[in-house]
Amino acid sequence: PRLGDPALHRVALDHRAPEGRPLPRPVQGWIAEARIEIEQTRLLIQRAAWRLDREGARGAWRDVSLIKVATPRMLQTIADRAIQVFGAMGGTDDVLLHHAFAYARWFRLGDGPDEVHLRQIFRTEPAPEWSVADCPYIAPPDPPRPAEAAE
Repeated sequence: PRLGDPALHRVALDHRAPEGRPLPRPVQGWIAEARIEIEQTRLLIQRAAWRLDREGARGAWRDVSLIKVATPRMLQTIADRAIQVFGAMGGTDDVLLHHAFAYARWFRLGDGPDEVHLRQIFRTEPAPEWSVADCPYIAPPDPPRPAEAAE
């Protein structure tokens, strides 16, 4: 398995968990979340590649910025969870997960900090077609109630 692959979580747990016992629920969730994050990032990359083929660099520019934020975050999060699953062993040279975590952290800065890419993504976000006052998701205020009859 590759670093960052949820299979590493399973290997660690098979090694540490008693025979026949289910995986701890938090770890089951971490493995499921890792799979979701990997697939989301993979789809972002595929869409950017598709746009590069069809529209060139200008057309894929926003997707590339999305990837520059999502991929390192995903890698760092999964490496952090894997270290947690391995416990103290996760910080040793026996499994090298701490190297994956350090690489992911560097990867978040190597092509510019996330904030730079997030700003570019925000700047290309299309303006909504309605204002807050016209927002279809906000309930209109209640009409004023007529004054109650004086007794």
